[in-house]
Amino acid sequence: MLVDSGNNDNYSFSMKKILFSLMMCASLAWLVALPVHAQSDTPAVEQKTLDAKAAIKRWETVFQAAESYLGDQRFDEVQSEDLYNQLNRIRSEALNFKNITDKQYQAIANLLEALGEKPAENEQPESQTISEKRSKYNDELSQKREQLAQIDLALVRVDELADGLSTLRRGLMVQEIFTRYPPPVDVQTLAIALPEVLKHIQSLVLAPGDWFESLSAEDRQRLAVWPTILVTVLSLLLGIFLRSWILQRYGRDESTENPPLTMKITAAIADGVARGLVPLLTLIGLGLWISQHTVVTEGLFAEMLKAGFGASVYFVALGTLANAVLSPEHPGWRLIDLSPVATRIVGYATLLLIAVVAIDMFIVEATRSLALSLSMQSTYISLLILIKAMLIILISLPRWWVAQGSEENRAETEIGVMPAPRPTIYVDYLRRLIIVVAFVAILASFAGYANLAMYLVENLIDSAVYILLFMGLRAVLLEILTAITRSRLLRQQAGLKLITLKHIKLWGGGLITAALVIIVALKLVLIWGVSEEDLSRWIGSLLTGMKVGSITISLSDIAIAIFVFIAVMALTRLIQRALLSSILPQFTANRAVQHSLSSGTGYIGIVVAIMMFVAALGINLESIALVAGALSVGIGFGLQNIVNNFVSGLILILERPIKVGDWVVVGQHEGFVQQINFRATELETFTRASVIIPNSEMLSNSVTNLTYHDKTSRVELPLQVAYGTDPNVVIGILETVAREQDEVLNYPKAFVLLTGFGADGLDFELRCFIRDATMKLTVASNIRLRLLEKLNEAGIEIPFPQRVLHMAATDNKVAQDSSPQVGGELPGSA
Repeated sequence: MLVDSGNNDNYSFSMKKILFSLMMCASLAWLVALPVHAQSDTPAVEQKTLDAKAAIKRWETVFQAAESYLGDQRFDEVQSEDLYNQLNRIRSEALNFKNITDKQYQAIANLLEALGEKPAENEQPESQTISEKRSKYNDELSQKREQLAQIDLALVRVDELADGLSTLRRGLMVQEIFTRYPPPVDVQTLAIALPEVLKHIQSLVLAPGDWFESLSAEDRQRLAVWPTILVTVLSLLLGIFLRSWILQRYGRDESTENPPLTMKITAAIADGVARGLVPLLTLIGLGLWISQHTVVTEGLFAEMLKAGFGASVYFVALGTLANAVLSPEHPGWRLIDLSPVATRIVGYATLLLIAVVAIDMFIVEATRSLALSLSMQSTYISLLILIKAMLIILISLPRWWVAQGSEENRAETEIGVMPAPRPTIYVDYLRRLIIVVAFVAILASFAGYANLAMYLVENLIDSAVYILLFMGLRAVLLEILTAITRSRLLRQQAGLKLITLKHIKLWGGGLITAALVIIVALKLVLIWGVSEEDLSRWIGSLLTGMKVGSITISLSDIAIAIFVFIAVMALTRLIQRALLSSILPQFTANRAVQHSLSSGTGYIGIVVAIMMFVAALGINLESIALVAGALSVGIGFGLQNIVNNFVSGLILILERPIKVGDWVVVGQHEGFVQQINFRATELETFTRASVIIPNSEMLSNSVTNLTYHDKTSRVELPLQVAYGTDPNVVIGILETVAREQDEVLNYPKAFVLLTGFGADGLDFELRCFIRDATMKLTVASNIRLRLLEKLNEAGIEIPFPQRVLHMAATDNKVAQDSSPQVGGELPGSA
């Protein structure tokens, strides 16, 4: 067969795609074969024998140490962490041992199975060689079974001991949280706390002077003031320059009205960075210079400097971030649509809350070396919790969180404009929960439960900070993704369609959101008291396998199985497209055959995908056969319709009563078959409407296929001429017109029949065959037009329907019957 070079290139390219797809399938099959090696009939490769007994003895030593530690019921952070690490190492070793021992066990079991059943007593005994091998394999199998039991026991003990360590840690945390301090509302507590507060304030105030007095003459000479001032001034000037450059290049432009979200986010980031540069660079420069001098290394003043540096950085970073988001000076550039009053109140309350937290950080770090009584701690914590909680309640009030345009929208509702959407019910519930938690913290602090109050408020603030960071980072990443998918350069260079870019944006946004939600959720779990060891152990159990009853659930296996299924289905679609576009047209021009082979490939692909999905999950295919009988009942009742349509579609492809491109009539629907899918057949009518018909109906109902064997069709054209017309002339005209049409076949030959004598004329019918049934209406129309010309030229009349109406002429009788009689009475007269 001769084909042009362009087709050869397409064919070569398609073959490359097919080979690439086959290589990918082989790779996936190898990947799937890893967890299901036990299903293979080939004996497993012998692994290097590992000293499991020595490992089990070593594990036992760790188990005894952990049990002794748990028996003392005294928590020690260092010892607990060390035991956690040892238990994690034991778990990894045990899983490795189990994997290798499983392979060895299965290999021996396969060898033993190959020997067959042991002969009965009344049967011929087996040879001595076979008997020795059977005894050897049975002994090895017993040893491996014993090793597996010991490994499983070790894994159970690891989980139990790890749970015990977690329980001990949680118990200590709960005990600390609910430790009661002297109530701050007690007069005696205040009497102890107030003098102590004044004493420690005096110590903090006098600390710089005491530090300077304690310096020797040499240290005072080393303490140069001018370099400190110079470093501070240089850092300040650098910060001012960078701030001006950033704001000028990326800052807010007041001339821009209604800026897009991307521009708002960019400007907010630039504003936050620019506002924080001056104080941060000043603090960093001063801190670096001080750290290079050994004059301030220890003592209360050194702790005050370190605490002040950390608290200042905290306040500057979060304060500038809050100001950038709320943007009270630039209403059009706010990332949160609030009214001006709400923006000012929420902004000032947020800055005040950040300042209070920074002051708390400074006081806690600076007074670590001071001896603080319980009364003072309770009083200080209660006062601090009261301020923080009241600010949290003020920020969370629903009246502030109303969109700026809500009032205007409510006024316009009377003329049919819908109001701005209100916050979701989940946000309202969350806000109310925050207010309730803040009130509980206040009550707990005044009742003496200072640790509980700190636990609630501090974790609430930390959670809010991480959630806001998550929302900001998500908005930035989504805007970056939007900008990328809108890039005209990407569409031109990569050749991606607009719908493909929309799908990339949709799925990419979903993945970004899901990843950030998981990260923030893990961080929130850690904030609220779950230890990193417990979290890592739970995540490891989910990934490697968590046993629920007799079922082991492994997220990693599920993820691999889903990936394998999607990959196989994608490769199947790729092969189908390659077959339809380039491969099959080289072998056959029959479009129906091409689509049938492509659909068959799709059926094979979905079967292979399901089998590889099941294999990747690590499910034994033999066990599936055992439960197939039980599942068949459920399939028979619950999935009967789906299975029926699936099998019917397979029958349609194999038996081919209809094919893609056929002109069919199914009930009230008539059109062309566009696609035979797994569940239904798609029919396109002459009005371009798509009709989806279940495959089972295509088999159970009568289907008229106008192009079953080929596209040849017969055109039947009736004609009536007036009486008195020569029939031979009419027949000649009809045959001539039929022969003039290019679509009409010469064989079978067109012919004309005199079908009857009508009420108005002679009835003729032209019957001819055309090569393409889809041209039936067009050919009939062309024949009629040409026939009308021929009949007019020949003077042959096409009669109109005639009706003769006979009326009886009895006017005199009607007149006599309708006139009244003389002297008679009218009807109804009295």
